Amino acid sequence: MNPKRSSTSADSTTATVPALIVGGGPVGLSASVLFGRFGIPSLLVERHPGTTVHPKARGVNIRSMELFRQWSIETQLRTHALPPEAMRFIWAESLQSQEIARISAQQYESGQHSPTEYCLVSQDWVEAELCRCALAYPSSQLRFSTELMAFEQDNTGVTARLVNRETGEEEMVRAHYLIAADGAHSGVRQTLGIEMQGPDNLRHLCSIYCQVDLTPWLSNRPCVGFFFTHPSWSSGAYMLSVDGAKRWLFGVPYQPKGSYQGQDFTSLTALAVVRSLVGDPLIAAEILDIGFWTMAAQVASAYQQGRVFLAGDAAHRLPPTGGLGMNTGIQDVHNLTWKLAATLKGWASPALLETYEAERAPVARTNIEWSLENTKRIVQVYEALKRGDEKAAVSGISEQHRHLESEGLDLGFVYTSAAIIPDQTEPTATSPSQYTPSTVPGSRAPHVWLMRDGHLISTLDLFDQHFVLLVGPKGQSWCEAARRLAYSKGLPLDAYCIADDGDLQDLEGNWLSTYELSEDGALLIRPDGHIAWRRQKASQEPEADLQGVLGQILGLAM
Repeated sequence: MNPKRSSTSADSTTATVPALIVGGGPVGLSASVLFGRFGIPSLLVERHPGTTVHPKARGVNIRSMELFRQWSIETQLRTHALPPEAMRFIWAESLQSQEIARISAQQYESGQHSPTEYCLVSQDWVEAELCRCALAYPSSQLRFSTELMAFEQDNTGVTARLVNRETGEEEMVRAHYLIAADGAHSGVRQTLGIEMQGPDNLRHLCSIYCQVDLTPWLSNRPCVGFFFTHPSWSSGAYMLSVDGAKRWLFGVPYQPKGSYQGQDFTSLTALAVVRSLVGDPLIAAEILDIGFWTMAAQVASAYQQGRVFLAGDAAHRLPPTGGLGMNTGIQDVHNLTWKLAATLKGWASPALLETYEAERAPVARTNIEWSLENTKRIVQVYEALKRGDEKAAVSGISEQHRHLESEGLDLGFVYTSAAIIPDQTEPTATSPSQYTPSTVPGSRAPHVWLMRDGHLISTLDLFDQHFVLLVGPKGQSWCEAARRLAYSKGLPLDAYCIADDGDLQDLEGNWLSTYELSEDGALLIRPDGHIAWRRQKASQEPEADLQGVLGQILGLAM
C-alpha cells in the first residue's frame, strides 16, 4: 500500500459507507456480520478472490461459539468438525511408529458454563460460513479481488482508493470509520506507522495442505494432530487434522524466503516431506496448497489512530500453540462493532471508542503470554531429545496437556475501562484452565438457563444489540425506570425481571446466586455481554441512577 501513489481526496464520485472493513478473514467477516446485525451499512474488501483455501487455524473456543450460536451458524459449522474425542495430540517418532504419549484436554462438564461447547473445525469452514452469514444482511457488502491501495483520514472520515485486481478498475470510497483486519503484515498498520511490540521471527514454518488417505493408521485414534520426534526432525515437525481422514496439514521449519534444507520449497519438496513424515516413500498425496508463516508474539503499540482501528492479527500476533489467535481477533470486533454502531447511531459519544484498546489489548497480552509458554514447553521437549535426555523429554511431553486447557482465558477475562463502572469488588481469581462465573463489572455475564414464554433460553441469548438490565423478584422499580428511560432518550435498553411471575423464570433457582445479586438489586449488561454496572439494592431514584450510569458509560451528557 502506498498512500502517496495518487491523491485520495474525496470528490463527487466517491461512494460513502459508514464502515469500511479491510480484510476478509474470520475477523473481517465477523465484523461484517456484526454490522449487519446492527443495521449499519458496511463494505468489506479482500484482495484475494474468495475465502481461504488453506485451513490455517483450527479450533473455535467456547466464547466464539457462543457468538456463532447467536448468529445461527453453529449447527452448520459442527457438520465440518472433528468429534470431541479428537481433542488430543499424539507424540510419536513417526506416524507408523509406537506412540510415546497421548495428550488429552481436560474434560469440562457440558452445559455448565455455556449453552455451547468448543468446536474442532478448521478456518476454511469458519470463513465459508461467516461469508454466507454476512451475505444474508442486505446492508453488508463483500467485495473479493478488491485491494485497498491508499487511504487518508481527516476529522470526519476516511477516504480510500480501491482497485479491482481482476479488471484494474479503481474506485474511491468515503467511510466514517475503517477497521483494519488485514493480517499479521497489515498494510494499514504500516501506513499508519504503528509499531509491533514483542518478539518477532520466533520460528519460520512451512504449512503443507494436502489430501492423503491416512485412515489405515488413524481410523481408530482420532486426534487434532501429531508431533514427531524422529531425529531427522530435531527442530520439530507436526501433522494436523483437517477432516480426520484425508485432509491434513504438515508443518516443518524452513529458512526465510522459502528455502528448505538449502533448496527451494517446491511441490515436489512438499511431497517428499509428506512421504517422509508418513513413513511411506510411495504413498499418493495431492499437494493442495503451500503456505509460509513466521511465528511471533507481538501486540500493536496502538489499536486506534483517529478513525482507523486495528483488529485480529493486524493488532496482535499470537503463537498458534493453544489456538487463541483467530478467537482473540473475532472477540476484538465483537467488542469494537457495538461501540462503532453506538457512535454512528448517536447514542454514544466518540469517547466510547477509546475503550476498545483499553479493554482488548490486555486480553491479547495475556493470551500471547500463555501461548508463548506453550511454545516454550514444546521447544524444551525437542531440546531434551537433541541432547538424548529421554527422561526430561517424556516429562515435558506429559505437560503438553496444558495448552489444550484454556477455559479460564476463554470465558474469564475482565475488562477495565471508562465503559465499565467498578463497584469496589475484586475479580474472582482464575487460572488459565479453570473458569469461575463472576458478575464483577467487566466480566462476561454468566450463562444460566431461563424460561421465556414457555421456551428454554440462556441468559446469553439476551445480549446482542441492546443494553440489558436484569433484576430480581423485588426489582420491578428498576425495570419500570429502564423502560421509561429507553423511551424518553431513545436508547437501546431492554429490562427483564427474573421471578416466578416475571418476564423470565429461573427454573433451577440459581440465577440470583450465580449473578451474585440481591432480590432488589440490578445488573446492566452491555451489547457484547459484559457487565457494565451492578447495584445490590433498590434505589429511591432508579431512573436518575440509570441515566447517570448510562451517560457515564456512553460518554454522553444525559
